[in-house]
Amino acid sequence: MVQVRAHQPINTDGSINLEAWLDHAISVDPALDREAMKAACEFARESEQQDNAAKNLWAEGTSSFRTGLEIAEILADLKLDQDSLIAAVLYRGVREGHIPLPPLASVSAPWWPS
Repeated sequence: MVQVRAHQPINTDGSINLEAWLDHAISVDPALDREAMKAACEFARESEQQDNAAKNLWAEGTSSFRTGLEIAEILADLKLDQDSLIAAVLYRGVREGHIPLPPLASVSAPWWPS
C-alpha cells in the first residue's frame, strides 16, 4: 500500500506528541497562532478523554482526537486558515458527542471566534 502522508508523531506511551504535531503545522503555515492551536487541540483531547473514561469506542491507536488532527493536517496542506484547522480538530469530538454544542457555543478561549 502506498503511504500518502507521514504518520502522526507518537510519544513512547502511544499518545500523540502534540508539540511535534504543532511544529509540523506551523512549518506548513507560519501564520498560525501556535498557542491558539494548542489550546484547541488540548480542549478536544481532554473532552474525548472525559467522555471515553467509562467506555472504549475506538480501536487501539486511533481516536476522534487523532482523526481531527489528521483532518487538520490535510486542511493545513491545502493552506486553509486557522479557524478551519481548529474546526477540523474539534469536528469529530462534536460529531461523536464528546464536545456538546451548547457548552461549545459559550466557550471563552483564545482559539474561539468572538
